[in-house]
Amino acid sequence: MLNSIGLQNPGVEYFAENDLPFLKKIDTAIIVNACGSTIEDYIEVCKMLDTLDIDGVELNLSCPNVKAGCMAFGSSYEGVKEVTSKVRKVLNKPLIVKLTPNVSNIARIAKGAEERWSRRSIFN
Repeated sequence: MLNSIGLQNPGVEYFAENDLPFLKKIDTAIIVNACGSTIEDYIEVCKMLDTLDIDGVELNLSCPNVKAGCMAFGSSYEGVKEVTSKVRKVLNKPLIVKLTPNVSNIARIAKGAEERWSRRSIFN
């Protein structure tokens, strides 16, 4: 597992062209962390990730290192539900929703992601 503080990176296109070919040589699952400053950012990144030969996406709704996005969406039931629901419409790969622990009731917020799953037909 690789992890880093902060979200500065060269972007999904760079990842697809330069990093993914190397990672494909390693016998491991490739789960890509997706983040954004707006819901539209999450949607666009996930649209691109859906076209790549990866195993899944981790939707980052917990990062406190940015001024907008991530934790701003992940700190409420409504925010988690909206981002997860809209991303799920464009992403067909397995999805992990990474939530922030910096809330008073994480179970309630997790329901925002869970509700989307329970209503999704296996035929969609």
